[in-house]
Amino acid sequence: MLRLIGFFVLVIFTRRVLEIVPVVGDVLRSLGILGFWVVAIFVGWYLNHLGAKLLSKRNLDTQVRDLGNVDTPRNQGKLGLLFLDSGKPRAALAPLRNAHAAQPDSNEWRYGLARVLLSLGQHDEAADHFQFVASQDASYGFGRVLLGLAEARLDSSSPNGSDIALQALDRHDSDRGATPESALLRGLVFKRSGRKDEARAAFASVGGLARHLPAAYRRTAFPYQVRAFFARFS
Repeated sequence: MLRLIGFFVLVIFTRRVLEIVPVVGDVLRSLGILGFWVVAIFVGWYLNHLGAKLLSKRNLDTQVRDLGNVDTPRNQGKLGLLFLDSGKPRAALAPLRNAHAAQPDSNEWRYGLARVLLSLGQHDEAADHFQFVASQDASYGFGRVLLGLAEARLDSSSPNGSDIALQALDRHDSDRGATPESALLRGLVFKRSGRKDEARAAFASVGGLARHLPAAYRRTAFPYQVRAFFARFS
């Protein structure tokens, strides 16, 4: 009961704050009692979102503590991947370097390290690690090792980086079929190489590839569609 009262007090407070905002306040006042319920829905959504984030952080902290209690290469590697998948590549770098140094034959640690380096803009080193894993298993990470290699070589200092990137994309598309991400990368490689018509065609294909994805995957393709759109006109 107290929680319900607290919720409605928060809704009332939020509505009063929003009524001060130009335009938003006018809309809420024009809605009358409906405006109250609109604010209530917004507050409820925000509280659920905040609760989920807090729970996720608590779970992450628990996992980090558990993995950090035993300093083995495996735990270091798992800790690095945990940070990476939580959007913390800088925190992931040291444990993944440690795991790779201790177990250099592990593609799992090398691939994870390559992903971290790519996200941190260290393209040359990332490309070397991606290329090594791809030479061992081109299907690693469901073929994403080839996409990582293409992206890293595209922005690396290697004089034949574009050629290696295209070879990686050709192999990926041959093995698994073209995707919005591979089409975007292909367009960027063509653009970097001065092949403007082929670049435009590749960028234009991103939307069609996204539309043919299963519904559950279309949302993940949206960032590639946005990047392709702007890349066509930049």
